[in-house]
Amino acid sequence: LETQELDKFCTLGEKEQDILELAIRKFGISKRGVDKILRVSRSIADLEKSEMILKPHLLEALSFRKI
Repeated sequence: LETQELDKFCTLGEKEQDILELAIRKFGISKRGVDKILRVSRSIADLEKSEMILKPHLLEALSFRKI
């Protein structure tokens, strides 16, 4: 996904956005890192045939990050 497509296809609900913001603050994740997390989250959601990126998708994507 291109950067413009991330906004369209990788929208997060309020709970998911809060989790991502906490991870950004706690681990110092860059904008580029956030984009990668969103891409992986979208792929996980797609595999589960989910239109939305849900909390489990986001948490799984975050678990793949090297900290």
